[in-house]
Amino acid sequence: MASSKRNNMSDFHKSSVSLDLDQYSWYRYKEHGVHPKPRLVRSPLYIEESYQHHHSHNRSQSVDDWLDENESQHEGQYRQYSRNGVESNFILRNHQHLKHNNEVSFAQSLPTNHRTQKNRLKKIQRPRRWYGFNLPSSERLRTRNYQLPNLEDTTKAGVLLQRHHSSNEDLIVSSGLIVRGFTEKTTSHGLPHAYFASGVLKKVVWTLISLAALVLLSLHLFRLIQNWREAEVSTKLIWNQTRSLEFPAITICNYNPLKLSALDKQLNLKSLVENSTNTAQIKGGSQRNLLRNSLIKQLATEYITLSDEEFSVLGHNISEMVIFCSFHGEECEPNDFTYFRDPRYGNCVTFNSGVNSESAVMKKTSVAGPDYGLSVVVYLEQFDYIPLLTEAAGAVVVIHNQTVMPFPDQNAISLTANTLVNIGINKKVHQRISGKYGTCTASGDNSNNIYKEKYDYSLTACLKTCYQRETVSQCGCYQSSIPYTPESSEFSHTSNITVCDDSSPDVEKCINLVNEEYEDGVTDCSYCHQPCYEETFDTRFSSAIWPASSYLADFERELRDSYPNIIKSIEKKLATDNAGNSVSSNQQAAGITQLIKENFLRLNVYYGDLQTVIYEEISIYDDFQFASDLGGSFGLWVGWSVISMVEFVELFLDFLVFFCYGACTTKKKPKKQNMANNS
Repeated sequence: MASSKRNNMSDFHKSSVSLDLDQYSWYRYKEHGVHPKPRLVRSPLYIEESYQHHHSHNRSQSVDDWLDENESQHEGQYRQYSRNGVESNFILRNHQHLKHNNEVSFAQSLPTNHRTQKNRLKKIQRPRRWYGFNLPSSERLRTRNYQLPNLEDTTKAGVLLQRHHSSNEDLIVSSGLIVRGFTEKTTSHGLPHAYFASGVLKKVVWTLISLAALVLLSLHLFRLIQNWREAEVSTKLIWNQTRSLEFPAITICNYNPLKLSALDKQLNLKSLVENSTNTAQIKGGSQRNLLRNSLIKQLATEYITLSDEEFSVLGHNISEMVIFCSFHGEECEPNDFTYFRDPRYGNCVTFNSGVNSESAVMKKTSVAGPDYGLSVVVYLEQFDYIPLLTEAAGAVVVIHNQTVMPFPDQNAISLTANTLVNIGINKKVHQRISGKYGTCTASGDNSNNIYKEKYDYSLTACLKTCYQRETVSQCGCYQSSIPYTPESSEFSHTSNITVCDDSSPDVEKCINLVNEEYEDGVTDCSYCHQPCYEETFDTRFSSAIWPASSYLADFERELRDSYPNIIKSIEKKLATDNAGNSVSSNQQAAGITQLIKENFLRLNVYYGDLQTVIYEEISIYDDFQFASDLGGSFGLWVGWSVISMVEFVELFLDFLVFFCYGACTTKKKPKKQNMANNS
């Protein structure tokens, strides 16, 4: 069907040949299934030449009529012409060309008035996409080696348009055609230059440049991946100033775990102490230290099975241990303190534990300084110490978060009698990252914490758990020197586990072996890591003599008014001398003053400032930075972007469809049939 736009010869010369169906034909095809009639498309220049030759014989026939007649006569005889196997234009010519005398060139054979039209042969529209393939656009037609065909040959040549839009039988697609189309349209910089470079030298140079860029890209990527896998972190410091801070828990322990006067209530403990004391009087030096450590273990073995009520009677109770307590200038309440049992120090008291009762409220402070913290007077009861068990007089204090179990034997501050100790604290928060950047234990993970019934995970608790597990595993008992709560569910599955008996040679040998393996690193405690979130407190302390000589009389008067039982016990102690003789009132008064100096100390704990220092771990090279560097390296060396990578994916899918389609649809034809078709 001839185009209605070609009304005159001038328009015919200017029109370009289009392979797409017009809108009306396409509408008929889509709506009614009517396939358009194939249209013979030729070079406008040649069609004009052929028409002039024909018009000299039949002047009454128009161009459109001539085209319709010519097209109907040769329908079905057209074949595709492909120069070098990859020509993608659809102006298809016959291979047979008219050879003039002396093999004149195509350009020279053109009439003079038509030579200006030769460049119009180069204007070819891009074909549409067929089955996902990027068909390459045609090269510029080279006119040097072409000659003008005659009418007879040309009428046998033409094009074969798309008979059915859903069929690919008329379009020959090869792997080379796919690669060519990809290199024409890809955003990768090196491939088009290497593929379309004119001349062997340019092709070689661009190929070498592209390969060198790939090598440098590989080296760069190797370094980037290496840095990413190292996953180094840095610590970011943040100073957070707040108007108020929660006050930490303060645990205070007396150096003496058991009162000598209370041993009569526990005959086993009394006999144990008496035997050890008598033996220690005979031996001295290092033997005395060994006996003291042995006594501590044996006592811990005995009283670890006692109830809280029984144990509180043996040790120093809250009402006698802590006197004159105030917080933020206000007097403390009885429920501000709770008991904490420690195998070495016995009864300890914890201020602001947050778990003592439902009515207890976490203490907060909004002002820094000694006058706005905790202030307590500790009564040591030194005259009721067990001689062998305790060599020093004083107390220890542990400042910790409420959710973490205190360990006075590891991270405590020692306090001595007759002193005033000021401890200024500053809150620190550690935020660690896990995964590939580090190893830390997440909050709430108490799988390696034998104290999980009461306290959260900490590194010290995990190490204690590891040591206790190894002891239970090898010796079948648990050591009393490590804090152990009877309600712990760690060993609830084994009912035959008891406290290790140090008097047994086999048990002692086993425990020594466990100690050696633990100290040498043989015991596997690799699962113990720092918590991912941890609150600690830096301490700065100072001390002075307390009470001063000028304050002794006033302090004694306060004791008589508020704590008469303490004064009575002191006076009873001073009523007789060591020989049992009574002492004078002057000697007793002097003795009271001396005992006050030896048995009392004052402790002030307060915030130095209300600033919280946050130590936050951040990754030096995170995933986002790694992705950015990857994009930069690809763009630097080979000019690739995400779009370029999508193009390579599309190329892979094109090949996949190409090979799959060919394998599914290609049918081998007999050789004779192929020869007949070629003819």
